[in-house]
Amino acid sequence: MTGIATDIGIEMGRLVYWNRNATATLVKANRDKLFIHCAILMSFFSGGMVGALAFKAVGFAATIPIACTLAMLALPPILVDLRLRRFVHRSAHGRQVAPTRCRRPNVIFGPLKRDSEQTVCAQRPTVSENAPASR
Repeated sequence: MTGIATDIGIEMGRLVYWNRNATATLVKANRDKLFIHCAILMSFFSGGMVGALAFKAVGFAATIPIACTLAMLALPPILVDLRLRRFVHRSAHGRQVAPTRCRRPNVIFGPLKRDSEQTVCAQRPTVSENAPASR
C-alpha cells in the first residue's frame, strides 16, 4: 500500500504542476493511473473498515465467506499445478525424470504456452560418472 500511496502522490504532483516553459518537456499526469490507484487505496481502507465492523458484530463467522471466496479464486491454479505434476516425477535419487511417453498436458484452462501444439516431454537423464550407482 505504501507504493500505491507514493504513486498517488507522484501523479497528484504531476496533476498540479505548472509547465512554465512551453519548449521544455511537458509534465502530464496519468489520470487513469491516478484513478486506479485511488480506487485500490479506497478499497483497501473500506475493506478494512467493513471487516472490522463485521468481526465486531458477528465475530469469527464474518471471515468465513471471505475465506471461501479466496479459496475458490485459488482453486483453478492449484488444480492446474496438480495436473502438471503428473508429467514430471523424481527418481529415487531425487533427479527429475520424464514420463515414459510424451503426451499433451490435460490443462483445465487452455495450453501451457501460446503454442497449443507443444507437448510436455523431456529426455530421461543419463547416468553420469558422478551420479550415485543404482542398487
